[in-house]
Amino acid sequence: GNPGWIDGVVGKAVDFDGVDDYIEVPDSESLHITDELTTIVWGNIDKPSGDATLLAKGISIGYGPNFLIRMLLRRNGIITWGTTYGRYEFFSDGGMSKLGEWAQYLLTYNGTTSNGYINLEQVAQNTGGTTPLNYWAGYPVLTGMSPNGHVDYALGRGSRFGVLDGKVDEIRIYDCHLSLDEMKQL
Repeated sequence: GNPGWIDGVVGKAVDFDGVDDYIEVPDSESLHITDELTTIVWGNIDKPSGDATLLAKGISIGYGPNFLIRMLLRRNGIITWGTTYGRYEFFSDGGMSKLGEWAQYLLTYNGTTSNGYINLEQVAQNTGGTTPLNYWAGYPVLTGMSPNGHVDYALGRGSRFGVLDGKVDEIRIYDCHLSLDEMKQL
C-alpha cells in the first residue's frame, strides 16, 4: 500500500485506506520489552473493521500468546488491548473508538495489571499477569495492518490480516509503566 500524509495532532499523520496500507518498524533490541510497557497511539478512525490495527507486535494478533502489543479496533468499534507472557494471553476489550475525531489510545502493563485508556480515561483492565512478556524477537511493530488469525507456521505469521481505515499519529512505545500523571504530561 501507499498511505497518504495529512495534518495530524503534531505535524503530519499517516492516512490508511483500509485496504492495504501499513507501516512496519523493524525489530530492534529496544523493542525486546519483558517487564513493563506503555504504548501510545493517536488515532482518528474513519470506519471500524475487523481487527483493524492501531499498533501490534508479534507473529499474530489473533488469540493465543502470539503478540507483545495488541491495540485493535473490532467491527463493532470497541478496542481490544493486550500483551502476552509465557503461554498466556493478557488482554481485554473495552472502550468505544472515537470515529471521525482524534483520540489518544494508551496500553499500559506494570508487571501484573494491563490497562487500556482512551483520552486518559481507563476503559479496560486485566489483572493477574506475570513477566517476562513475550517480545517476539525478529517481528516488526506494525500500524495500519497486521497478521491475524491462527498462526500458519509455513507462512511464519497469522493466516489473514486486519487493516485500518483511519489515521495514525504520534506512536510511542516505552519499556516502563507510565502512571496516569506521567501520561498526562505527554
